[in-house]
Amino acid sequence: MYVIVELTESRPEHIRLSDSETTICGIDCPHDTRVVPADRDPVGDASFNLCSDCAENWIPLVNYVERGQTVQCRAVRLIEGGSTRWWECGEVIPTTDAREIQDGDVRVPICSDCYEYLYEFDSKVVTTPIEESKAWNSEL
Repeated sequence: MYVIVELTESRPEHIRLSDSETTICGIDCPHDTRVVPADRDPVGDASFNLCSDCAENWIPLVNYVERGQTVQCRAVRLIEGGSTRWWECGEVIPTTDAREIQDGDVRVPICSDCYEYLYEFDSKVVTTPIEESKAWNSEL
């Protein structure tokens, strides 16, 4: 089974595996997480406030946890307000959660928040509800 390593965005930060409701030190942190890319070390990606128990518990796990693949959301949104500007999401997400959109001839992975936004506000780009959309890794 693949797992995605997440850092909880609490103070201190904790390491959690995606298939668990608790962190690897045993703290209950089911929400407010950010995914650590599959090719990165969660201890190295954490802030200076990483829980020392999580860091110690990660060391014996690192060679036994098969990390899931991640992608970066490539959505670009137009933000209107005082001045019109573009915003790039860039969130790192598991490939199992990423949705696929076409950008010209290129397939692009996007996060579910961006997909929902585009579905609601840009019907030329996204015409399928997220429940019926194609997952990024569905053809991989």
